[in-house]
Amino acid sequence: MESTLNKAEAIGNSTRTVIGRLYDNAKVKEQALVDARTVLDIAGVYGKDILETACSLALKDFHLITYNTLMPYVKRAAKNRKNDLTKKNVKDHKQGIVRGADYYREDGKNL
Repeated sequence: MESTLNKAEAIGNSTRTVIGRLYDNAKVKEQALVDARTVLDIAGVYGKDILETACSLALKDFHLITYNTLMPYVKRAAKNRKNDLTKKNVKDHKQGIVRGADYYREDGKNL
């Protein structure tokens, strides 16, 4: 239990809150351990920052968050992150690439 809380704390405050609520609402603390580990496994697949973002978004809508509740937020955060990265990588060209007259010469003497 303590190790999952420490891992959640290392990811961020929202993740720590989600894991803490899982333990607080469980009748048997060991049963919440499986749920907590599945939530923390999301960080291994999508990344810690996406898990933290998804937890903060989900906390605005729900009090108790499980893996199934969290996954739509994770997918949305991952999609937004991907869109942001592609927008940054696209170069902003004001003009097209223009080839010189030598390229279009029809006499076969292209340089």
